[in-house]
Amino acid sequence: MEIKTFHGFEDFCVEKFENTDEWYYGIYPTWMSNVEVAEEYGKGREYAGSKLCFFNKTGKAYEPIKQEKNVYLEAPVYDKASNSFGILRYDFNKRILQAIAYKPDEESVEVIEEISLSEIDDLMNIRLIESPFMIVRNSMEENAIEFLNPKRKIYLEENESIEFVENEKMYSSKWNEDLLDVLDYGYGEEVIVRDLETGKILERYKGYLNRMPDGTAWLMTE
Repeated sequence: MEIKTFHGFEDFCVEKFENTDEWYYGIYPTWMSNVEVAEEYGKGREYAGSKLCFFNKTGKAYEPIKQEKNVYLEAPVYDKASNSFGILRYDFNKRILQAIAYKPDEESVEVIEEISLSEIDDLMNIRLIESPFMIVRNSMEENAIEFLNPKRKIYLEENESIEFVENEKMYSSKWNEDLLDVLDYGYGEEVIVRDLETGKILERYKGYLNRMPDGTAWLMTE
């Protein structure tokens, strides 16, 4: 067995991306959320800053965004179409939330969205989706997906959650207990395809949507 050694990363636990097997990532520390960092900063306590590193299966490590005090980084997402990584960066010093695109082939880091934290009512359930990268928030109280820039909402069905966006369509998964057939060992999962602009349901499938390492999505249905 070949063993690849990465020196200086003894605190990192490497994580996989669901839609590529070329890259991996690690974040340190892992025990605080964006909400907890915001609360601590509001009490006058400093946060050492998130350290985010990318690891290529060739054995190389990259740190495109340097660690800064009171700056929290979310786990990155990978976009196959642009071969780039999207990262949410919370800068509590400047009170801003940024969406950053990192392209390893070009060794470039670009701020693609920036929102003042004063414009965000609740920091819980904020995430970055692709493709392209967009900042969204899962509004549990309204059962909606909220796009933060520009602000708009798409109201979802109960137990429905967004997976990704592709070609102006929003793909989501839904747990539907009515489809559950316990005697047949069935599992009540649906895939819903919506128009990204209007939220109108275009298609609905019984089954599963799986993201694959080659960047494709497999729809398992009837």
